[in-house]
Amino acid sequence: QLELVKEYLGIVFYQFIEKNKLVIRFNGEIITPFNPFPSEGSGLFMDESQYFDTVNGFKMRGFVVNPDYKENEKLWITKRKSLFDLEGVYIYRNERLIFFGGWNGLRKRSAKLKLARLKIDFENSNDIFFMLNVYLQFSL
Repeated sequence: QLELVKEYLGIVFYQFIEKNKLVIRFNGEIITPFNPFPSEGSGLFMDESQYFDTVNGFKMRGFVVNPDYKENEKLWITKRKSLFDLEGVYIYRNERLIFFGGWNGLRKRSAKLKLARLKIDFENSNDIFFMLNVYLQFSL
């Protein structure tokens, strides 16, 4: 279970970790980021027919992992998650991953779609559309 938590933290906060904005230590071990959309040369390409630029604070892009992914397989999977587990929608709010893996009820997982990933980014100005009430509460 501890390994699953470390992997989860590496996926959810990978953008902050990669940009050196955040260091997470778990039992003294620094969490390694896992970027589900690795940079150029990785075999990831964007299907231009599925591209939508920023509209009212939303950005959506469809990606397909190169069918020859086996050459760079460790870029696409984690120790505990396969391509099948990682297919689907990735929803970000202000660079933090809030949902990943699966199609969020849009469709069932399918071996045919194991190479498909849809990235949706939205800004906090759109919280009202999702009925989000994000606030920080703490006491001294």
